[in-house]
Amino acid sequence: MSKLAKQAEKLVLDYARWKGWRVLQVRRVFDANAKRWVTPFGADGKGFPDFLFVRDRVVYAEVKTGKGKLTKEQRQWRDAIRAAGAEWYLLRPLEDWDMVKGALA
Repeated sequence: MSKLAKQAEKLVLDYARWKGWRVLQVRRVFDANAKRWVTPFGADGKGFPDFLFVRDRVVYAEVKTGKGKLTKEQRQWRDAIRAAGAEWYLLRPLEDWDMVKGALA
């Protein structure tokens, strides 16, 4: 994970806590054998959103920087979450802070 991505996630996390949200952050770990970042979830966990926020409602959010795109699995989670009636957002805090504020109002 790049320093920029870490900075973006920290901005979102700090803001959410400041606004009184309970937060679950899905952290990736580096798999030295595979030489790549992975999320250690089983079953259908691949692509699960970076954050789950709970306060007066439940919000899921994926955080990206620059022109980062959703993976196939991330799109599948987005679609399933929205189909279930929950809120899901793609947040780009370094590019669009107003979206972060709106999602976590």
